[in-house]
Amino acid sequence: MKYENVLEVFLTIFESERLNKTEELQKDGLSILGNVLFQGKNPPVKYISKKALEVLEMRRAKGLPWKAPCYEHFYGRKDSVYDIWEAWKRGKSNKFLTKLIESRCRGHYTTPQENMELRRWNHLQNWRDMYESAGIELLPWDPTPNRTYDYIIEGETYESISEVSEKYGVTKDAVTYRCKSDTERFKDWTRKPIDE
Repeated sequence: MKYENVLEVFLTIFESERLNKTEELQKDGLSILGNVLFQGKNPPVKYISKKALEVLEMRRAKGLPWKAPCYEHFYGRKDSVYDIWEAWKRGKSNKFLTKLIESRCRGHYTTPQENMELRRWNHLQNWRDMYESAGIELLPWDPTPNRTYDYIIEGETYESISEVSEKYGVTKDAVTYRCKSDTERFKDWTRKPIDE
C-alpha cells in the first residue's frame, strides 16, 4: 500500500469526531491503525542480523532457495501510531506525516527467535538500545537477494521467477512446479542453477 494511502486511512480515523468521545474508542481506533501502518510498502532492507545472515548462508550452502528472514520494523506499531497521532495533533503537514509513516515502515532482517526476543525490550525508546540489550548484532545488507536460478521457458531465458509468473499469469509456486515437472506438457519449462 502506498504511504499516501496509509495516511488517508489515518486521517479518516484521526478526523472522526467519534474517536475522541471516549478513551476506549480512541485506544481502539489507534490500535486498528497499528495494523494499517504496517501495510505500507517496506523500504529496502539495509541491515541484517548476524544470525539471520548465517541462516541464509547455510541455506545457500545446502542448495536451498533464498528465503527472506523475518522482517523486523525499527519501531513498534503502537509507539509509531502514537507518534504519528501526536504529530497530526501538532498540525504537521501531510507531507511530513507521509514521511513519518515511511520512516516507521523501515526495517531489517532478523531470525524469528530474535524478533520474539526484541519484544522483551519494547520499553526502550531507541531501537539501537533494544538490539544491544537483546544481544543482536546488525550488519550492512545488500537488499538484492542472490539469484538462484535462470528460468528457461519455451526457449526463452528469464532471470526472475516473477517475470515468468507475470508473463504466463500463474503463481510463483506454479512456475516452480512446472519447471520441476517430468510431464510432456511442461517439457519446455526448466530452471538452471546460476552456479552451473
